Amino acid sequence: MLYIMIFASVIIGVVGQLLMKQGVSQLGEVAGGAIPFLLKAVFSPWVIAGLFGYGVGTLLWLLILSKADVSYAYPMLSLGYIFLLIFASIFLGEQITLVRVAGVLLIVVGVILITRS
Repeated sequence: MLYIMIFASVIIGVVGQLLMKQGVSQLGEVAGGAIPFLLKAVFSPWVIAGLFGYGVGTLLWLLILSKADVSYAYPMLSLGYIFLLIFASIFLGEQITLVRVAGVLLIVVGVILITRS
């Protein structure tokens, strides 16, 4: 059950990032200062949905922390890098470069080592 909760937390975080990126992408680049841009961003339905997802993920994370050592559970969040790389390519059209893949593979090796402890 713990692995399912961690996986769900990771996926919720990734979806939250993608939703927030979609929201700010629709606003374009920061023009007229950071404060007006941020005010527009926090009222974007995409950003609101992403922040809501982050809130749900945080509540789930509290449950995870009640069951697992933080030194074990926290590195598992790094799996989000893998899913984010893939989902950003699929849903946002971002490029997957060899350097990004190599970086993610290094992260995967680290997570495997941690799960064996």
